[in-house]
Amino acid sequence: MIDGTSRSLRDGRYRVAMSFVGTCFSKSIAILAPVASSERLAAHADRFGALLADLGIATETDRVRRVEAAGRAVPWIRRIAERTIKAYGS
Repeated sequence: MIDGTSRSLRDGRYRVAMSFVGTCFSKSIAILAPVASSERLAAHADRFGALLADLGIATETDRVRRVEAAGRAVPWIRRIAERTIKAYGS
């Protein structure tokens, strides 16, 4: 992910780069959750919330809207994947 983030930043694809950062951040919190103190997890959750707010996903409504939009994109992504597999083999 670090290479992908660096390439995205270099190429001016800042939204893609931030998606990598957000993904790494959320995975890190999930990994820490079983072993970190509640204070540490709360601090990370606050920082993650700030990251989401910077990305325009500040409220629960914003998050729900994004999840619903991603869900609507799944059939389109599946069609592309199926065409790619058909064209290039499995």
